[in-house]
Amino acid sequence: MTPKQQNGVFQALSSRVAVLMLASLMAIAPQQTPAQNAERREIIHYQKNIRINRNNHEELAREFLRFRPDTISLQEIASSDKVLLDLLKDTYPSQHYCHVKHLSGIAALSRWPMVEGTQTCFGGWGIAGFQVEMPEGRVWVLSAHIEVFLDGLRPDIVRALIPQLEDLEGSVILGGDFNSEPFFTSTVALAKAARVRRIGRSVPTFELFDRIGISIDHVMATGGEGVIMQRPKLTSDHFGVVSRFSMHFL
Repeated sequence: MTPKQQNGVFQALSSRVAVLMLASLMAIAPQQTPAQNAERREIIHYQKNIRINRNNHEELAREFLRFRPDTISLQEIASSDKVLLDLLKDTYPSQHYCHVKHLSGIAALSRWPMVEGTQTCFGGWGIAGFQVEMPEGRVWVLSAHIEVFLDGLRPDIVRALIPQLEDLEGSVILGGDFNSEPFFTSTVALAKAARVRRIGRSVPTFELFDRIGISIDHVMATGGEGVIMQRPKLTSDHFGVVSRFSMHFL
């Protein structure tokens, strides 16, 4: 074989190898569908226990609207605080309020359309919620107030909620006052039951004796990844938290 023929064979083999390598890379590369791309949209959730609000409803409403979150979770809503839900109704028409056993009210809100008939109070054990239709698909929006230390340790609250959370089908956004740090058994058990992941690092949301910061308010989501930011108390005894994240839509 002449040098010219050898060069021609080498070029042909090189081209074939390049084509095969490209085909292999395409085969193993994850194929991005439109739905998967849509999952990367940033979702915003605002979590707030509004206890001791002192009728500061207009300022609270402005605080929420400043971030225009997709979803909001509220706890310790007294009868006089229901005006806040009215102030937010135009921007957040999807709302569901529940009363918690031995406590005050909780509510979940969203700017996305509610799936009618999905509203639930979880038997009054500390979670309120419903499904909404987001552009990416249906999502459960849940607000939790888990008072596991009411009248002593209350494992019955967690036991009552776990099977109900396990029965939920689809993606979940869960925000709330869990009255426990993220590593506590009750928080871990409820997150596992709902198949959600806590968003971001721990930030102080409550101050014991007005000086020791603890993280007891959390935002969680199905496959959630993102950040969480502390917001002012605004006359409450809890700091608010805003979470920005991506999640999985099932």
